[in-house]
Amino acid sequence: MFKRNLGKNSLGVDRIFHYDDITDKCHIEYKQDVTPLLERSKKLANDESYSKKGIKDDWWHFANIPAVIQLKWIQEYGEKNDPMKPENEPLLFRLLNSPEYRYLKATNKIHLVKEAHTD
Repeated sequence: MFKRNLGKNSLGVDRIFHYDDITDKCHIEYKQDVTPLLERSKKLANDESYSKKGIKDDWWHFANIPAVIQLKWIQEYGEKNDPMKPENEPLLFRLLNSPEYRYLKATNKIHLVKEAHTD
């Protein structure tokens, strides 16, 4: 197994190239230290006044989504269904409100977005 660090991209994500000479396959691994971001989200989520002020001022800081999670979502849902695209907002909030990703939220509240029906 050959492995080479390709360095950080502009989002601060480490890219590591892997090549398996037995299977003749390669892949790129993405890694990012998200600890500071998640600690900040947790602190903000526990500050009820932060959320209330944001809602009152028409700017609600709902979540911090690290680049590695965004890349994971693109791989899982595809470019067309990327949860970060405005037209996929219902999926984004479904993910953020799920137990799997609630740690990304900067609030303890839930935001629901109605899905557009195309009949």
